[in-house]
Amino acid sequence: MNGIIVINKESNMTSFDCVNIAKKVFSTKKIGHTGTLDPLATGVLVLCIDDATKLVPFLESDSKIYEAELTLGYSTTTQDLEGEVVDKKLVSYIEESTIDDVLNSFIGKISQTPSIYSAIKVNGKKLYEYARSNKEVEIPSRNIEIYSIERISDIEYLNNECKFSIRCHVSKGTYIRSLCFDIAARLGYPGVMSKLVRIQSGIFNINDANSLDDLKNNNVNIISMKDALKGYYQVELPELLPKILNGCKLEKDEVISIYNKGIKSFVVTNNSDIVAIYELDSSSERYKAIRVWN
Repeated sequence: MNGIIVINKESNMTSFDCVNIAKKVFSTKKIGHTGTLDPLATGVLVLCIDDATKLVPFLESDSKIYEAELTLGYSTTTQDLEGEVVDKKLVSYIEESTIDDVLNSFIGKISQTPSIYSAIKVNGKKLYEYARSNKEVEIPSRNIEIYSIERISDIEYLNNECKFSIRCHVSKGTYIRSLCFDIAARLGYPGVMSKLVRIQSGIFNINDANSLDDLKNNNVNIISMKDALKGYYQVELPELLPKILNGCKLEKDEVISIYNKGIKSFVVTNNSDIVAIYELDSSSERYKAIRVWN
Protein backbone atom coordinates (compact mmCIF):
# COMPACT_ATOMS: atom_id res chain seq x y z
CA MET A 1 0.00 0.00 0.00
CA ASN A 2 1.62 3.24 -1.18
CA GLY A 3 0.18 6.37 0.35
CA ILE A 4 0.14 8.97 3.10
CA ILE A 5 -1.83 8.95 6.35
CA VAL A 6 -2.30 11.96 8.61
CA ILE A 7 -2.58 11.08 12.30
CA ASN A 8 -3.63 13.31 15.19
CA LYS A 9 -0.96 12.12 17.62
CA GLU A 10 -2.03 11.86 21.23
CA SER A 11 -0.06 13.05 24.25
CA ASN A 12 2.21 10.72 26.24
CA MET A 13 3.29 8.71 23.22
CA THR A 14 6.19 9.09 20.81
CA SER A 15 6.04 9.57 17.06
CA PHE A 16 7.76 6.18 16.79
CA ASP A 17 4.87 4.60 18.74
CA CYS A 18 2.52 5.75 15.96
CA VAL A 19 4.87 4.37 13.31
CA ASN A 20 4.98 0.99 15.08
CA ILE A 21 1.19 0.81 15.24
CA ALA A 22 0.97 1.60 11.52
CA LYS A 23 3.58 -1.06 10.70
CA LYS A 24 1.43 -3.69 12.40
CA VAL A 25 -1.81 -2.50 10.82
CA PHE A 26 -0.41 -2.45 7.28
CA SER A 27 2.03 -5.35 7.70
CA THR A 28 5.00 -3.41 6.39
CA LYS A 29 8.35 -2.20 7.70
CA LYS A 30 8.53 0.70 5.27
CA ILE A 31 6.93 3.61 7.11
CA GLY A 32 8.46 7.01 7.77
CA HIS A 33 7.18 10.31 9.14
CA THR A 34 7.85 13.90 8.17
CA GLY A 35 8.71 15.49 11.52
CA THR A 36 8.95 14.22 15.07
CA LEU A 37 6.56 15.39 17.77
CA ASP A 38 7.73 15.21 21.38
CA PRO A 39 5.78 12.80 23.62
CA LEU A 40 3.83 15.60 25.35
CA ALA A 41 2.93 17.28 22.05
CA THR A 42 -0.16 16.44 20.03
CA GLY A 43 -1.38 17.07 16.52
CA VAL A 44 -0.48 16.42 12.91
CA LEU A 45 1.90 13.53 12.27
CA VAL A 46 2.29 12.61 8.59
CA LEU A 47 3.08 8.94 7.92
CA CYS A 48 4.43 7.80 4.54
CA ILE A 49 3.89 4.13 3.69
CA ASP A 50 5.91 1.85 1.38
CA ASP A 51 6.93 3.70 -1.83
CA ALA A 52 5.61 6.94 -0.33
CA THR A 53 8.58 6.91 2.06
CA LYS A 54 10.50 8.39 -0.87
CA LEU A 55 8.41 11.53 -0.39
CA VAL A 56 9.64 12.14 3.16
CA PRO A 57 12.51 14.51 2.17
CA PHE A 58 10.08 16.62 0.14
CA LEU A 59 7.22 16.73 2.65
CA GLU A 60 9.35 17.30 5.76
CA SER A 61 10.76 20.48 4.23
CA ASP A 62 7.30 22.09 4.26
CA SER A 63 6.42 24.83 6.72
CA LYS A 64 4.37 24.03 9.82
CA ILE A 65 1.76 25.73 11.99
CA TYR A 66 1.71 25.23 15.76
CA GLU A 67 -0.36 26.37 18.70
CA ALA A 68 1.63 26.51 21.92
CA GLU A 69 1.05 27.56 25.50
CA LEU A 70 3.86 29.58 27.07
CA THR A 71 4.27 29.77 30.85
CA LEU A 72 6.38 32.56 32.33
CA GLY A 73 7.90 32.25 35.80
CA TYR A 74 10.26 29.32 35.57
CA SER A 75 12.46 27.47 33.09
CA THR A 76 13.61 23.88 32.85
CA THR A 77 16.51 21.92 31.42
CA THR A 78 14.38 20.78 28.47
CA GLN A 79 12.49 24.06 27.93
CA ASP A 80 9.21 22.17 28.45
CA LEU A 81 7.41 20.44 31.33
CA GLU A 82 9.55 17.29 31.22
CA GLY A 83 12.75 18.85 32.52
CA GLU A 84 14.07 19.89 35.93
CA VAL A 85 13.43 23.47 37.05
CA VAL A 86 16.60 25.54 36.76
CA ASP A 87 15.35 29.11 37.21
CA LYS A 88 12.43 30.90 38.84
CA LYS A 89 11.20 34.48 38.93
CA LEU A 90 7.95 35.99 40.18
CA VAL A 91 5.91 37.43 37.34
CA SER A 92 4.38 40.86 37.72
CA TYR A 93 1.77 42.36 35.43
CA ILE A 94 2.76 42.65 31.78
CA GLU A 95 0.92 44.88 29.32
CA GLU A 96 -0.78 42.95 26.51
CA SER A 97 0.79 45.33 24.00
CA THR A 98 4.24 44.53 25.39
CA ILE A 99 3.75 40.80 24.84
CA ASP A 100 2.32 41.35 21.37
CA ASP A 101 5.21 43.63 20.39
CA VAL A 102 7.73 41.02 21.54
CA LEU A 103 5.95 38.34 19.54
CA ASN A 104 6.02 40.52 16.43
CA SER A 105 9.75 41.09 16.90
CA PHE A 106 10.37 37.41 16.10
CA ILE A 107 8.77 37.55 12.64
CA GLY A 108 11.27 37.04 9.85
CA LYS A 109 14.52 35.16 9.42
CA ILE A 110 16.25 34.58 12.75
CA SER A 111 18.99 32.42 14.24
CA GLN A 112 17.87 29.88 16.84
CA THR A 113 19.87 27.78 19.30
CA PRO A 114 17.91 24.60 20.13
CA SER A 115 17.80 22.94 23.51
CA ILE A 116 20.51 20.42 24.35
CA TYR A 117 17.59 18.01 24.84
CA SER A 118 16.81 18.03 21.11
CA ALA A 119 17.52 15.31 18.56
CA ILE A 120 19.88 17.39 16.44
CA LYS A 121 23.07 15.49 15.72
CA VAL A 122 26.53 16.88 16.47
CA ASN A 123 29.50 14.73 15.48
CA GLY A 124 27.14 11.84 14.77
CA LYS A 125 25.53 11.96 18.21
CA LYS A 126 22.15 13.40 19.22
CA LEU A 127 22.30 16.42 21.53
CA TYR A 128 20.12 14.78 24.18
CA GLU A 129 22.66 11.95 24.38
CA TYR A 130 25.30 14.49 25.41
CA ALA A 131 22.88 15.92 27.96
CA ARG A 132 22.07 12.52 29.49
CA SER A 133 25.76 11.68 29.86
CA ASN A 134 26.55 15.15 31.29
CA LYS A 135 29.01 15.87 28.48
CA GLU A 136 29.57 19.41 27.25
CA VAL A 137 29.01 20.13 23.58
CA GLU A 138 28.80 23.25 21.47
CA ILE A 139 25.21 23.58 20.27
CA PRO A 140 25.06 24.85 16.68
CA SER A 141 22.61 27.62 15.94
CA ARG A 142 20.43 27.33 12.85
CA ASN A 143 18.72 29.79 10.56
CA ILE A 144 14.94 29.55 10.62
CA GLU A 145 12.04 31.73 9.57
CA ILE A 146 8.94 32.79 11.49
CA TYR A 147 6.33 33.65 8.87
CA SER A 148 3.71 34.76 11.40
CA ILE A 149 3.14 34.64 15.13
CA GLU A 150 0.24 35.91 17.23
CA ARG A 151 -1.25 35.59 20.69
CA ILE A 152 -4.53 33.64 20.57
CA SER A 153 -5.59 33.74 24.24
CA ASP A 154 -5.98 36.08 27.15
CA ILE A 155 -3.09 36.36 29.60
CA GLU A 156 -3.76 34.32 32.73
CA TYR A 157 -2.03 35.06 36.06
CA LEU A 158 -1.86 32.38 38.75
CA ASN A 159 0.62 31.50 41.53
CA ASN A 160 3.08 34.22 40.49
CA GLU A 161 3.20 32.83 36.95
CA CYS A 162 1.43 33.85 33.76
CA LYS A 163 0.29 31.87 30.76
CA PHE A 164 -0.84 32.68 27.25
CA SER A 165 -1.13 30.79 23.97
CA ILE A 166 0.34 31.60 20.59
CA ARG A 167 -0.11 30.41 17.02
CA CYS A 168 2.96 30.44 14.80
CA HIS A 169 3.69 29.55 11.19
CA VAL A 170 7.33 28.53 10.93
CA SER A 171 9.91 27.02 8.61
CA LYS A 172 11.34 23.53 8.80
CA GLY A 173 13.73 23.03 11.69
CA THR A 174 12.08 25.46 14.11
CA TYR A 175 12.02 24.28 17.73
CA ILE A 176 8.92 25.72 19.39
CA ARG A 177 10.33 24.93 22.85
CA SER A 178 13.28 27.15 22.09
CA LEU A 179 11.08 29.81 20.54
CA CYS A 180 8.98 29.95 23.73
CA PHE A 181 12.14 30.13 25.84
CA ASP A 182 13.46 33.02 23.75
CA ILE A 183 10.13 34.90 23.86
CA ALA A 184 10.12 34.62 27.66
CA ALA A 185 13.71 35.84 27.86
CA ARG A 186 12.91 38.88 25.74
CA LEU A 187 10.05 39.62 28.14
CA GLY A 188 12.53 39.44 31.01
CA TYR A 189 11.45 36.12 32.52
CA PRO A 190 12.35 32.43 32.48
CA GLY A 191 9.74 30.43 30.60
CA VAL A 192 8.70 27.03 29.31
CA MET A 193 6.50 25.62 26.60
CA SER A 194 3.68 24.07 28.61
CA LYS A 195 1.54 22.74 25.72
CA LEU A 196 2.04 22.14 22.00
CA VAL A 197 -0.28 21.18 19.15
CA ARG A 198 0.86 20.90 15.55
CA ILE A 199 -2.07 22.28 13.58
CA GLN A 200 -0.66 21.88 10.10
CA SER A 201 2.31 20.35 8.29
CA GLY A 202 2.56 21.51 4.69
CA ILE A 203 -0.86 20.92 3.14
CA PHE A 204 -1.97 18.52 5.88
CA ASN A 205 -4.33 20.02 8.46
CA ILE A 206 -5.43 18.64 11.82
CA ASN A 207 -9.08 18.85 10.73
CA ASP A 208 -8.34 16.12 8.18
CA ALA A 209 -6.32 13.93 10.54
CA ASN A 210 -7.27 10.42 11.61
CA SER A 211 -7.46 9.47 15.27
CA LEU A 212 -5.25 6.82 16.80
CA ASP A 213 -8.31 4.55 17.11
CA ASP A 214 -8.97 5.03 13.39
CA LEU A 215 -5.42 3.88 12.71
CA LYS A 216 -5.67 0.85 14.99
CA ASN A 217 -8.92 -0.19 13.28
CA ASN A 218 -7.51 0.41 9.79
CA ASN A 219 -10.24 2.94 9.17
CA VAL A 220 -8.11 5.76 7.83
CA ASN A 221 -8.14 8.06 4.84
CA ILE A 222 -5.28 7.17 2.49
CA ILE A 223 -3.88 10.12 0.53
CA SER A 224 -2.28 9.30 -2.81
CA MET A 225 1.29 10.35 -3.48
CA LYS A 226 0.04 12.53 -6.31
CA ASP A 227 -2.38 14.38 -4.01
CA ALA A 228 0.31 14.70 -1.34
CA LEU A 229 2.41 16.67 -3.83
CA LYS A 230 -0.38 18.88 -5.14
CA GLY A 231 1.61 21.89 -3.97
CA TYR A 232 4.11 21.12 -6.75
CA TYR A 233 3.64 21.89 -10.43
CA GLN A 234 2.51 18.59 -12.00
CA VAL A 235 2.71 17.64 -15.66
CA GLU A 236 2.43 14.60 -17.93
CA LEU A 237 5.22 14.18 -20.50
CA PRO A 238 4.33 10.97 -22.38
CA GLU A 239 6.82 11.58 -25.19
CA LEU A 240 9.67 11.84 -22.67
CA LEU A 241 8.51 9.03 -20.39
CA PRO A 242 11.19 6.43 -21.37
CA LYS A 243 13.90 9.01 -20.76
CA ILE A 244 12.35 10.08 -17.46
CA LEU A 245 12.02 6.50 -16.17
CA ASN A 246 15.77 6.09 -16.73
CA GLY A 247 16.45 9.19 -14.64
CA CYS A 248 17.94 11.13 -17.57
CA LYS A 249 18.35 14.88 -17.44
CA LEU A 250 15.90 16.94 -19.48
CA GLU A 251 17.15 19.72 -21.70
CA LYS A 252 15.58 23.14 -21.31
CA ASP A 253 14.22 22.97 -24.88
CA GLU A 254 12.48 19.66 -24.13
CA VAL A 255 10.36 21.29 -21.43
CA ILE A 256 10.53 24.88 -22.64
CA SER A 257 6.99 25.73 -21.52
CA ILE A 258 7.85 24.71 -17.96
CA TYR A 259 11.16 26.60 -18.07
CA ASN A 260 9.56 29.77 -19.42
CA LYS A 261 7.15 29.78 -16.46
CA GLY A 262 10.14 30.00 -14.10
CA ILE A 263 9.33 26.66 -12.46
CA LYS A 264 12.30 25.36 -10.47
CA SER A 265 10.93 21.89 -9.70
CA PHE A 266 8.04 19.81 -10.97
CA VAL A 267 6.38 16.41 -10.65
CA VAL A 268 5.99 14.15 -13.66
CA THR A 269 2.80 12.09 -13.54
CA ASN A 270 1.36 9.27 -15.62
CA ASN A 271 -2.40 9.03 -15.14
CA SER A 272 -2.80 8.83 -11.35
CA ASP A 273 0.78 7.81 -10.62
CA ILE A 274 3.86 9.82 -9.81
CA VAL A 275 6.75 9.02 -12.13
CA ALA A 276 9.48 11.43 -11.05
CA ILE A 277 10.41 14.71 -9.42
CA TYR A 278 12.69 17.03 -11.40
CA GLU A 279 14.65 20.07 -10.29
CA LEU A 280 16.36 22.79 -12.33
CA ASP A 281 20.15 22.74 -12.35
CA SER A 282 20.77 26.47 -12.78
CA SER A 283 24.41 25.98 -13.77
CA SER A 284 23.50 23.89 -16.83
CA GLU A 285 19.91 25.05 -17.42
CA ARG A 286 18.86 21.42 -17.48
CA TYR A 287 16.38 19.65 -15.23
CA LYS A 288 17.77 16.72 -13.24
CA ALA A 289 15.81 13.86 -11.73
CA ILE A 290 15.99 13.94 -7.94
CA ARG A 291 13.57 11.05 -7.45
CA VAL A 292 12.24 8.44 -9.86
CA TRP A 293 9.59 5.75 -9.37
CA ASN A 294 9.89 2.86 -11.81
